[in-house]
Amino acid sequence: MCFNSYTSNLSPLFYDGAQLPYTDSFKYLGMVCDRHINLNTAADAALRPFTAGTFRIRQFIREHDLTNRLHICMWLLKTHTIPVGMYASQVWATPFLRQGKEMDNPLQKRLMRVLKRILMVKDTTPSWCVMRECGLEPIQFNWFQAAVRLYNALTQSNSSTARKILHADMQLCSQCDDCWSSHILSAMDGLTQSYFKLFKERLLKCETIDLGHYFC
Repeated sequence: MCFNSYTSNLSPLFYDGAQLPYTDSFKYLGMVCDRHINLNTAADAALRPFTAGTFRIRQFIREHDLTNRLHICMWLLKTHTIPVGMYASQVWATPFLRQGKEMDNPLQKRLMRVLKRILMVKDTTPSWCVMRECGLEPIQFNWFQAAVRLYNALTQSNSSTARKILHADMQLCSQCDDCWSSHILSAMDGLTQSYFKLFKERLLKCETIDLGHYFC
């Protein structure tokens, strides 16, 4: 794959006498990457197993006549489907962490369709009302926790390369709104001013953040 190239006239590459084919996307550690590093590509790829999970749960509910047992449906979604949408989310889901984008990502939209079918309400029913009725939080919250765990792991990594990459990305966030660190910072816009200032200072210094200490 040739990243960020807009030409089709690419030089041929050979390995052991055979020409290597170019590709527009590939999967690495379960995450789908494209040649423009568009994280929406990874989100769309994550939607497929997520959709399959919701389908299996709806099928299980019908087969066991659990349509009127809402709490069982919710536990099945929490323990089976939502974890499927967590795979590699600390990397590809960060563009959806900003406050106000809770319902904008494809996985959340799919989940809302399933919940509205289970509750047998109209598609126009406000999503926040449905989430409240089901006792669920946006998947965005889970992704935020996963991203912070990755950040903390990088700050304490025994790999100097990983730590340098984190520091470089943190320096980049002052000039670019679309880097990983900028996404993490934007996720904190809804916090109180004191928390936002504290977390921003720790992020820019690449110091660990103990979410449990502040939000338990």
